[in-house]
Amino acid sequence: MRKVVAICQPNFMPWLGYFEMAERADVFVMLDDVQYIDREWVNRNKILSATSQGWQWITVPLKKHKREILIKDAEIYNDESWNEVALKTIHHIYHKAPYYETYMPGIRDVLSKKWDRLAHLNIALIRALYAVLGIKDNLMLSSDIGVPEKKDDKLSGIASRLGATVYLANNGSKTYIDASKFHARNIGFVFQDYVHPEYSVKQYTFKPYLSCIDLVFWHGPDSMAIITKGRKEHWESSIEYPKDAGKIGGIES
Repeated sequence: MRKVVAICQPNFMPWLGYFEMAERADVFVMLDDVQYIDREWVNRNKILSATSQGWQWITVPLKKHKREILIKDAEIYNDESWNEVALKTIHHIYHKAPYYETYMPGIRDVLSKKWDRLAHLNIALIRALYAVLGIKDNLMLSSDIGVPEKKDDKLSGIASRLGATVYLANNGSKTYIDASKFHARNIGFVFQDYVHPEYSVKQYTFKPYLSCIDLVFWHGPDSMAIITKGRKEHWESSIEYPKDAGKIGGIES
């Protein structure tokens, strides 16, 4: 049997492609034991805006931390009412969206709580969106798996530890990931190759690469079907298997 493993950092209210990958994977590993980097997606994401730019940030403020702090150790700065501001901002933009009242209670329930660790907040939000999208809970923490290597050696090590037959890589890793490291561990390799679909946002101008809550509030139960429209058709044919592996998981290489 084929076993697809994907690995991503536990991002804050992620975009559509994150959940396409999550739905495609048998195991989706939250990479929480790597260095936290400022100005990426772990503590912020974009939603719609009525401004000319068309989008705005929602950001989780963090306590001052060491340069090489791990994501799992990043602490939220709770002295500010950041979550109240975030909830008011989301309400201002989306309260007239068709499915806002249906799905906002679950998002509000998570955002309203006082979280100490950023990763815990993010994973709770991801699980809340899993429930909306109908994705089975396939999440694991890399810190629970305990692979010490760095970069793509760590990714291939985690995939091997989990018995993966295929590693599903996001396109953002194309500049540094080496498929041969997975092949050396007898694991097939494929890039996500996701194309962002377009959808109606009523009076607003559509902007791609926003948080998935944008799609959910506008399209509700149709959200997962819209997400998978960006999936490459017959993606399985793009999997690169090790040349000398013969059969992997019952699939010809």
